[in-house]
Amino acid sequence: MRVDDAIFVNYIPISLGDIEGSDIAVNFTPEQNEGNNEAIMTRGTIGGWTLSNSELSSGGILINANNEQILLGVATGPLTGVGIFLGKDGTDYEFRAGNPAGAYIHWDGSTLTQTGGVIISPGTGTDISLLELTHDLVFSVTDADTIAWASGTITLSNGETFSIGASNTDTRLTAASLTSPMNALTYLYLNPDVSTTEP
Repeated sequence: MRVDDAIFVNYIPISLGDIEGSDIAVNFTPEQNEGNNEAIMTRGTIGGWTLSNSELSSGGILINANNEQILLGVATGPLTGVGIFLGKDGTDYEFRAGNPAGAYIHWDGSTLTQTGGVIISPGTGTDISLLELTHDLVFSVTDADTIAWASGTITLSNGETFSIGASNTDTRLTAASLTSPMNALTYLYLNPDVSTTEP
């Protein structure tokens, strides 16, 4: 039985003509569809889902068979619209979740990219190089080759804090038996083993 040809309800054949699936409610049983357990529908609404020849959609969810795509939210392409894109783009298959203008993760068929604040609440002990941080340290230039900083606190995105004492590059380099003042490119490093306060 094809639903777009005729429907048997309580053994009474009803010709559909221009009636769409959204206009009728039918319960199918083997007896009511002449022993055939298959129902073929090409358009209409089923349980809040809109059906067409190649698409099934409801709210912010769209399944497109022709384009081989599943779209959630307002996503319309790999890097367009907030939400989730999963499916074919050109000749490859891609995946993206999030806001293309903010934080998101994207697989372009060959490379996985993470953009924005992707680590929200990692536990204590997570490698600090993976975490975002804030601080209240104030840096100043003492002279052409010396940088100083006031005491303050570095706070990681997992809540872990590090107390930093006031000092300057001249003092720290001398303490480390390195050349002072700076006469080459020098970096400031955080040593988490020196001072740490866990939440």
